[in-house]
Amino acid sequence: MGASAARSLAVRGLRVLALDQYGPANSFASSWGQTRIFRKAYFEDERYIPFLFASERLWQQLENQLRAELLVKTGLLVMSQDLAKSVGAGILDNAKKYKIAIEKMTAVQIMKRWPQFKVQAPLEGVFEAQAGFIHVERAISGICALAQSAGAILRYPEKVTAIDLAQTVTVRTDRGVYEASRLVVTAGAWMQAMLPQLQMKLQIQKAPVFWLKPLERDRQLPCFAFTDHGRFIYGFPSLGEGIKIA
Repeated sequence: MGASAARSLAVRGLRVLALDQYGPANSFASSWGQTRIFRKAYFEDERYIPFLFASERLWQQLENQLRAELLVKTGLLVMSQDLAKSVGAGILDNAKKYKIAIEKMTAVQIMKRWPQFKVQAPLEGVFEAQAGFIHVERAISGICALAQSAGAILRYPEKVTAIDLAQTVTVRTDRGVYEASRLVVTAGAWMQAMLPQLQMKLQIQKAPVFWLKPLERDRQLPCFAFTDHGRFIYGFPSLGEGIKIA
């Protein structure tokens, strides 16, 4: 978010200073971990879906600018013991409304196409072929380079220690003091500590991530997710370090 904001504002001709206490693509950031799922058949809230179509076009533009692969369309398989009563209902309804190509699959069909999954009825799946994953660290590093080429100044490691939201914004760091007319804050888990005056009710939750070595080559495994009883466990094909599970 921070890198993208810096790039977008700099491209518009604004003077931009971006600060980060660690630096881009670091292990403390919410964007860390090699990959993030990209999907358009969004079950959470259909209001996101027009943004996802626009996002897909922007990722493709960014790939052309960087001459690098960022969005990998492996497909996404979402599985559940009760698809109609879980997230599957939202996927099916929104896919139909926004003309997103999906495929509903039985347990037998899933195992026939991907024998790595050992599943059985009543489990079912929904496969979105045009979904996949983003190479996040590669993307962030590229976006930062584009931001700098557009004139943005990126400073790290530099920790923000205080923010004064007066008529002119004043930002204090462990290295200096800066003033600006506008401020964009993308601090994630540090948001409450950085802006206590806003009294935001944010609950920070840890999301463990694991890389598991497959017993055999994953053979074109798609991104995948299992959902049941309110849980949503998802994973990615191996990029060399094992299959990622979160």
